Amino acid sequence: MRLRLAAAPDPPSPVDPAQPGAVEQEVIKSLAAFFHPLTGGPDNAGWDLGRDVFLSDVAAVLEHVAGVDYLKELQLLVNSELQGEYVAVADDRIVVAGQFRVNMVTS
Repeated sequence: MRLRLAAAPDPPSPVDPAQPGAVEQEVIKSLAAFFHPLTGGPDNAGWDLGRDVFLSDVAAVLEHVAGVDYLKELQLLVNSELQGEYVAVADDRIVVAGQFRVNMVTS
């Protein structure tokens, strides 16, 4: 199963409006680390087979990125379909991220 994530700050909103590119790179780097099947996950110990992906876990990752003020919108998608608060993962599957779409908004 490929997971696609769409984040919109005003989706993350950078604290320093002069640094949106650097903040966006850090957001993508943090998401890639979180969704790495062997070293990611909520405990940084890899993803267990069948562990669901929760929107709240992803939000927590993004809130810890330096320069992110808040998230205006955060979505989990599978096959371009919006999933809501979590993505159910089959018991014999492991999470592997697809595309990250990040829209930085500066005020």
